[in-house]
Amino acid sequence: MKVAFSATGFWRINNKGKELNGDLYLNEEEGGIVLYIRIPNKGRIMSYLEFPLEIPFITGSTINGAKMTIVNCSRISTTSRMGTEEVYGYSADFLFNGMNFNDKEDIKFSKMTVSIPNIIQWGDTSNYVRPELETNATSLIDLNIVEPIEIYSNKN
Repeated sequence: MKVAFSATGFWRINNKGKELNGDLYLNEEEGGIVLYIRIPNKGRIMSYLEFPLEIPFITGSTINGAKMTIVNCSRISTTSRMGTEEVYGYSADFLFNGMNFNDKEDIKFSKMTVSIPNIIQWGDTSNYVRPELETNATSLIDLNIVEPIEIYSNKN
């Protein structure tokens, strides 16, 4: 995975319990969100089930103070380094930047931005255009009807 963003910070599973050290990796192009929780351990190997395999959400903050929450986390790896640390890896479906939530029920939003990179180049034409901000300040996308393009026809 090509990493576009990485951050070290302190994390809480379901915003409960003690803070855990970890490293967050994000690849915006491919949609990968991975958190590796690192637990110092000078004793025997910790249990595979020390942490849940599925976690509704993990809240945290980077060492620079940026708040983040990752949602729908699934365990992807467990590594034991004898006498040093245990590492639990989680993949997440979503990341909320700048937010920490207290409960799963608090994770709601009323506005969403969707981006599909290079969709116009892929389709080579579009009925959608960006409006001039001077004429339409409320919409970020407008419809401009163009003549239909026939992609395939079995008419003779």
